[in-house]
This record gives sequence, structure tokens and C-alpha cells, in this order.
Amino acid sequence: MKTRKSLLILYMSAGLLSITACGNGKTASQNGETTPEKVTANIVYTIGDMADLPSLVDVTATYTDADGELQTEPVTTLPWTKSLTEVAMPVQPMLIVSYAIKPGVIYDKPFYTFTRTLNVSVSTTDGRSDAAPSSSTFNVDNSGDELTQHLQQLASKADTLRLEELE
Repeated sequence: MKTRKSLLILYMSAGLLSITACGNGKTASQNGETTPEKVTANIVYTIGDMADLPSLVDVTATYTDADGELQTEPVTTLPWTKSLTEVAMPVQPMLIVSYAIKPGVIYDKPFYTFTRTLNVSVSTTDGRSDAAPSSSTFNVDNSGDELTQHLQQLASKADTLRLEELE
């Protein structure tokens, strides 16, 4: 009889415990708990002033979009900026800037200033951030083949800025 009574108390306690463990049908917010917010990223791609370069070359930007796909567009005005907001994680921002020599340009200056100011930055809703700035400025003399050689070298290799993947 004592064993029977003990088993009955044990079963009743287990049933009561299972009801309270389920939260009595309340949601997490009704119990005072908070659900974690989804972390997203804001990405900004920038191509700044390029001094004489736009008069000599066509500039094209290729960047990673919100879906992680590469998008390409001509850069028609400077500074150029592409901002992406609320990008789902994980994300790996990348900017590729390529140059194509404009045909028929007459090189009439004694020297040209080549400036490249590029940046990729990312910030997340949980407070993390990263950036990859790149900047260079130099003059190219327009005597002999120096300018032509420099433009050909520029057109043969794109500038690439890439951040580590954020999860």
C-alpha cells in the first residue's frame, strides 16, 4: 500500500512538472524571455577621387551584392558609392575595380596624376565592423612611352579589396 501511494505521488509530481516546464502555454515573450535578434550587416563600397584617371580610362566596379553574387556596373561619376543595408549573414564583401584604356584620347598634358582611393567597410547590428581602405597617388610623365606603358599595366590588373567573411 505504501508503495502504491508513493508511485501515485511520483506520477502526479511528474505530471505537474511537465505542465510547468512547458510554460503553461505561454510564449517566450510572455514569460519575460527575449528572443535573439537576427544579425545583419551594412556594407559600403566607395571609389573616391581619381584625379586624371577618368579622362584616360573607363572605370568599372564589381562588388558582392546582398545575395553574395557579383554585380558589375560602370562608374560614370566620382565619388562612386554603393550601400547595402540589412544584408543577411554570413557575408564576405569584395570590391574589384577595373580599368580600360579609352580609345582616341590625346595625351596633351606634360604629366598625369593617378589617384586611386578605394574602400570597403562593413558594420553589423551586433556591433562588429571591418574596413579595407586603399589609396595611392603618383604622377606619370608624358614623355616617351611611360604613360602608355603605365596605362597598359593599369588595364591588365584590377584593384581588389576583400574583407574576411563575417558570420
